[in-house]
Amino acid sequence: STNNGLITIEGETVGQSAGTISSVNGNIAINADGVTQTAGTINSGTGTITIDGDINDATEGAVTIGGTLISTNTTANAIKIFDAASLTLSGTITISETGGGLNLGSATDSTDDITGAIDQNAGSITVAGATVVVGGSSVDLDQSANNFNTITVAAASTTTIGDTNAITLTSVVTTNGSVTVISGGTLTVTAVTAVGAGEDVALTANGGTSDIVVDAVTAPDTVTLTAGDEVKEAADNDAAVDVTGATLDLNAAGGIGTASVQMEISATTLTADTTTGAVNLKNIRSANATATTLTTGTGDITFNQERTLASATVAAGGVGYAVNDVLTFYGGTATSAV
Repeated sequence: STNNGLITIEGETVGQSAGTISSVNGNIAINADGVTQTAGTINSGTGTITIDGDINDATEGAVTIGGTLISTNTTANAIKIFDAASLTLSGTITISETGGGLNLGSATDSTDDITGAIDQNAGSITVAGATVVVGGSSVDLDQSANNFNTITVAAASTTTIGDTNAITLTSVVTTNGSVTVISGGTLTVTAVTAVGAGEDVALTANGGTSDIVVDAVTAPDTVTLTAGDEVKEAADNDAAVDVTGATLDLNAAGGIGTASVQMEISATTLTADTTTGAVNLKNIRSANATATTLTTGTGDITFNQERTLASATVAAGGVGYAVNDVLTFYGGTATSAV
């Protein structure tokens, strides 16, 4: 331990199975061709923690964090783990001060990426600032006890994120994989993109007051959005498409779109069901579409279809489609009775 000096630990491999490595306000750096922490604590105080899995930039080793990492540093790289063959997380990572960020991999230097899988199989991650993840394979940060603030992920394969509270998805992009996010609070989605044939996006915001506030979600196959309250667009009345997929499955308790603000979508098959509130959607897909169901318990349904709506099953107000509810087609026609 030290009060304010730099602690550097280097070796071919480095391990920790007990005890505490600590500093009050000095940085802690671990550099090795493989790091294994099965227990114990690394606490840098107001300093940073960096763990480099390739000491000589020649042979990346695996990094395992099964103990505890703590930093109260307020910079973007309060804790950084990088240049590793893989990363396994089963312990606790805590960055408690505003601005303090977690960096797994590197957003600025591709040689510092974590080239293999990033797998959290237990424990929790709490980050007051931004989390940035760059992975050459799958990214699995799915523990429900996690508490991210904002998160950015660039992954080569499937990405899964869990969070106990509200979370902002600044940018989550896969080059060939699906994206699944489950939060205990409101999900604010700036950009989520799944790439690859048959890949999906599934976003869930649990809790009775939890919304999904969406700016841009895209998948080649199915996009599923499930909110404890509302599914709605981030910027009211903007013209940009908010949700794109071959099939959209939108589920809410308090409305999809709002009574006064239409959410733009692009899909050939659509399901939009809410317990209360409005369903207010505009489909700009340049092809005919099928609305499998459009339902609301107490609100109106407004559906703006650019092309022909091949079929639709509609129920509004909890008693089926009635004259005092609203189903509007602008620029398209329904070829079956609704």
